[in-house]
Amino acid sequence: MPDTRCACIASLLAATSLSAGQFLDERLTTVPYNTVDAGKVWQMLTSDDVRVIAAGDSFSVGGFFRVPLALTAVIPGIEITAMHHAAGAGGTLPIGFRVLATDYAREANGLRDNTYGLLFEGNQFGGPVTEQYTFPAVSITELFGKDGPEITDDRLGRFQIDNGRIGPGTPGIGLQPNSNDALACRMLYWAPENRAVVYPQLTVAFGGDSVSFDPNTEARGLLHLGQAMDETALPTPGELNAAPEDLVFGITEEDERIDVIIKADAPGLEFENSQLYAHPAGMVAYRVDANTGERRRGMYLSYLADASWQYRGFGSDERGQSWLDKRFDVEQLTHWLDITTIDPEQPVVVMIHLANEFNRSDRHPSIENTIAKFRQASQAVGLDTVHYLFVVPQFHIINDDVGDDARDAFESLREFAFELARTTDDVSAISLYDATSGIYFRGSLNALNWIRTNDYDNFAYGNLVLDTTGDPLFGRLIDVFQLHVNGEEGAAVIADVMAKTLATPVPPDVNHDGVLDIDDFSAFVQAFFNVEAKADANFDGVLNIDDFSAFVQAFFAN
Repeated sequence: MPDTRCACIASLLAATSLSAGQFLDERLTTVPYNTVDAGKVWQMLTSDDVRVIAAGDSFSVGGFFRVPLALTAVIPGIEITAMHHAAGAGGTLPIGFRVLATDYAREANGLRDNTYGLLFEGNQFGGPVTEQYTFPAVSITELFGKDGPEITDDRLGRFQIDNGRIGPGTPGIGLQPNSNDALACRMLYWAPENRAVVYPQLTVAFGGDSVSFDPNTEARGLLHLGQAMDETALPTPGELNAAPEDLVFGITEEDERIDVIIKADAPGLEFENSQLYAHPAGMVAYRVDANTGERRRGMYLSYLADASWQYRGFGSDERGQSWLDKRFDVEQLTHWLDITTIDPEQPVVVMIHLANEFNRSDRHPSIENTIAKFRQASQAVGLDTVHYLFVVPQFHIINDDVGDDARDAFESLREFAFELARTTDDVSAISLYDATSGIYFRGSLNALNWIRTNDYDNFAYGNLVLDTTGDPLFGRLIDVFQLHVNGEEGAAVIADVMAKTLATPVPPDVNHDGVLDIDDFSAFVQAFFNVEAKADANFDGVLNIDDFSAFVQAFFAN
C-alpha cells in the first residue's frame, strides 16, 4: 500500500480512541445485514426529485395492495408529482382506465388487453390481419367500431387520475384548484403494423380543454431516434407510442379524482360501425408550473408490471410470438421508456420485484439480462442517472412448496442478488426474506410473535393505526394463495419493513467478507483513491474528507 494510504489509515485511527493493536484485536463477528449498498437507494427515494419504476410481475403492479406503492405511505415526506399507468381497470390504480363504450370493447378472450398478450385480429382493406404484442404494461384496451348503439358524446373511455388520495395517508398527484400548478396529461397508445385499420382521430379532453391527434400519422418525438420531445413524428408501427401533444389544464374545484375523457370524433366518421380500431395504452400525468410549463420536482411513480410474468420474460431479448408467450425485447423497452420519460435529467430507481422461482439456472442470468436491457434502453433514451434495486421478496409458496426446497430457493436468490450488488456499482439489493426472518406469514405462532416483537400489533402508517394480529389479518400478512402480501394492510407492513431496512445504515464491510477489520479500512482507502462509487460513504455524489468521516463514524458505530 502506498505510504499516503497508510498515513490516511493512521490518521483515521488516531481520530479514535483505539490503537492499531487494539483495532486488530477487535475483529467483529459475521455482520448480519439484509441489504447491499442500499444507502444510495434510500437517498434517492427520499430526495426531492426521483422517478421510481416498479418492474416485475403481480408483486409490482400499481395498487396500494402491493409493496412498491405502499412505500409511499410509510416513507415520510414523499410528494408525488407525477404518475404513469397503463389502461388497466380503474378504482384500484393511481391512474385507471374505464371503458365507457363497453359495447365496443373486444371480448373474444375477455376484455381484450395484454395481460396475457394482445392478439390483434383485424379485417380491413385486403383481408385478415393478425399481430401479436406482449409487454408487461398491465393493459392495452382494444376497442372495435362494430355495428352497435350510439356512443354518448363520442366518448370511448376515461382515465381516472387519483388527485387527492392514493391510499391511507398517501396523497395523490396533488393538483390544487386555482393555483399556479397545472396538470399535463400524455396519452399512450399502441399502433398496429396495419395503419389502415386504425380510427383516424382521438381526442384527449378535460372540461373545455382538449388535444386531438391522428394515431395513424401523429406521435410524440422519440429521444432515442434523435427527435425532440415536443416534435411531431410518425408513430412507430407495432410499438407503444404517445400523443404528439400533452393536454395541459388547471382545475377550479377540489377533486379527489380527475377524469380525462378519450373520444373518437373524426369529422364525418362515427366510431360505431366504422370497422376501425383504437388501442388506449395508458397515460402519464404530471404537475407543471402553469406559467412556464416546467415540471414540478417530486416523485414520479411508474409501473412496468403485470400478472404472472417471470424472470425469463424480463430477461429475454425476444418478442412473444403467441398468447401467454410473455417476453419482450430491448426495442420495446426503449420505446416504453422513451414515451414515459418526462425529463431525462430526473434520477431513476428501477425496483425489480418478482415472485421467487425454483429454476435458478434460468433465474440468475435472466436477472442480469434484465438489468442489461434497462441499461441499454436508458442509454438510448439519454437518461442521466439510473440505479437498480433488486428485491428478494418475503417468504411465499413456490410451486406448492413451503418447505426446505423453497427456503433454499430464497437463500440462493439472496446470495446471487447480494453478490451482484457487491460487484456492480449501479445495483443495490434488499432481502425482505431476511428482513422478516424468513417467517411464513399465515397466522402461525411464529408469525404472531414476530409481529408483536416488531411492534406491528400497533402499527401506525398513513392516517391509520393497525393491529395486524387482530381483525382482518390475524397475523396473515400474505394472502390465501400464500403468495402475495395480504391486501393494503399486509402491503403496508412489508413496505414498512422494506423502508426501515433501506434506511438502516449497513456496517461498512467494504470488502464484503462479513467481518469488520483493518482490511475494510484498506479497501475503503483504495476505493477512495481509485475514485470508486463505493467510497462515497455519505452518498452525496462527491468524494472528499467528509466520506472519511462518514466511514469512520459508521465503522465504530457497528
